[in-house]
Amino acid sequence: MQTLIKVLFCLVILAWGGIFVAENCSGDSSSKSSQKTALKAVPIFNKVDELRNTLSDIGIGSVRPWRRDAVGWLASSDYFEIGKAGSKGLKNNLAYYLDSEQEHQVNTVKLKLNINNLAERELALAAFAEISQITLNHLGLLIPPPIKEALEAGRERKYEEDRFMVTITTDNDPQLPSWRFVVESK
Repeated sequence: MQTLIKVLFCLVILAWGGIFVAENCSGDSSSKSSQKTALKAVPIFNKVDELRNTLSDIGIGSVRPWRRDAVGWLASSDYFEIGKAGSKGLKNNLAYYLDSEQEHQVNTVKLKLNINNLAERELALAAFAEISQITLNHLGLLIPPPIKEALEAGRERKYEEDRFMVTITTDNDPQLPSWRFVVESK
């Protein structure tokens, strides 16, 4: 009944030559909630499959299909193992994680390093630094000097520009440390 009243009201306004907003006359109460999401500033973040394929081409593992879970949208790669296994039988490894609240765009790209063999920590950090820089390159971004320096020195760092933000963090766990390299498009 409300839809019929809304349509009749719009027809009256049209007949009188008034100005109105089309969305008010659509009769669809969900039209406001289905408005398009703003595009990300880094273009490849707006192309989920292209981004997944680009990261897969780097060579550390295929990024699985984009899927929805209870929190939002995500995809991840297989673990890429580095070096020899440690005392617990696990090798150091790298993996990609992508996430977003939106189906048609990626919000963040995360490269995670798990150090499971402390004896090969330096080898793992060197691989992490190299793959992080290759990742930025494949995203169409230049490597900011402060980020390059932090990667090479094995330090945490945050760097922000108008279009994107890069964060390098570690959990500093003395037993099994992990590092994260996160790129977020604005």
